[in-house]
Amino acid sequence: MKKQTKIVIAIISVIVVLLLGFYIYFKISYMSKQEIKEVIVDYMNAKEKDIFFETVDLEFDSGLYEVDLYYQNQEYEFKVDAKKGSIVQTDYLKQNLNDSSKTNIQTPSTNVKQEITEEDAKKIAFDDAKVTESDVQRLRIKKEYDDHRLVYEIDFTYGTYEYDYKIQASDGSILEYDKDSIYD
Repeated sequence: MKKQTKIVIAIISVIVVLLLGFYIYFKISYMSKQEIKEVIVDYMNAKEKDIFFETVDLEFDSGLYEVDLYYQNQEYEFKVDAKKGSIVQTDYLKQNLNDSSKTNIQTPSTNVKQEITEEDAKKIAFDDAKVTESDVQRLRIKKEYDDHRLVYEIDFTYGTYEYDYKIQASDGSILEYDKDSIYD
């Protein structure tokens, strides 16, 4: 009985050491959720009390925090490097200090490719559907990562049909398209 007890204690000790090691590695390597919130608050030049953080999730496979938040009645998404704390992608429009117009902050990268804008994506979808923006109702546009590609998801209704588009942000190609009758 004593030999089995020693084995059980040894196994439990190894598990505790591994968990403790993982915890220490995680704490040293990755920023905390609060630190990520502070990075975003600083980036938006806002007060944390004015921002409602809906989700702050660490995606281990990409090494990014995915953050959904609301600020001034608008929904925003951020992707933040979990180790460096740098903003990788956002749909937040940052006020340019030299200009009163808003400018879209694009994904920083060493290999910078010009992405299409939300307006470009809308035009691609509307041209394909042979409609204009004034013709459509319930327009919804979301920019997000899908299968490690940045895409615009565009949904709208026109007449008795609902249209769903997925457009690749890097080149404007239509990845998916669906047109369904509202009455089906």
